Amino acid sequence: MSQPLSKRAQASNQRRLQILVTAEQLFGERGIDAVSLNEINKAADQKNTSALHYHFGSKGGLLDAIVFEHYASVEQKINLALDTLEAQPTLTCRDIVAAMTSPYVDKLDDSRGINYLRIMAQQLSVSTDWVAKGRLGRDDVARERIVKLFRRENLALPADVTEIRMVLYTTLLFHSLAAYSRFEQTNRRNPLGDKAKFTENLIDSLVGVLVPPNV
Repeated sequence: MSQPLSKRAQASNQRRLQILVTAEQLFGERGIDAVSLNEINKAADQKNTSALHYHFGSKGGLLDAIVFEHYASVEQKINLALDTLEAQPTLTCRDIVAAMTSPYVDKLDDSRGINYLRIMAQQLSVSTDWVAKGRLGRDDVARERIVKLFRRENLALPADVTEIRMVLYTTLLFHSLAAYSRFEQTNRRNPLGDKAKFTENLIDSLVGVLVPPNV
């Protein structure tokens, strides 16, 4: 049984969370490159100028923490969906893609989730490193289960196109979600439709990316 945290540890965790949430907001609204670590520290009302460096080390460490914290909830939802899918005798590509995609769409439901989606879209605009990253410090269980399902249904992509298709899938997913969130901020009709219609069309588009050639 774990011991309750001391008041000092609780305060430290609260400061870390405050920095994390503040960074999410500033990165999501203004852009990663436009925001300095000193600005984040001040906006998070941290009197200790080294607080951000103490908790995260660098901007890269801060971004890792943001991404992996959000992915933890995404992976949990994916794994729950996969529990159901794995028990079914046959699946379509769309069944699997919907399980992969819907938890990310759920991130549109709150401001922190929206900022995460925008941060990921920014990151994927300059580097594809995040496509290969899984969980921090351990195996990406959801990703491994998804690969097994694609293989089980003879839907696995050929090796020579797998990397390209995964980059296409990931960039289409996050840029579409980020764009939807931006359109929702305006007073005009969202050209991507309501959330339900957008989700259906997004999943259909992602299926087209992941369906193997000649299937």
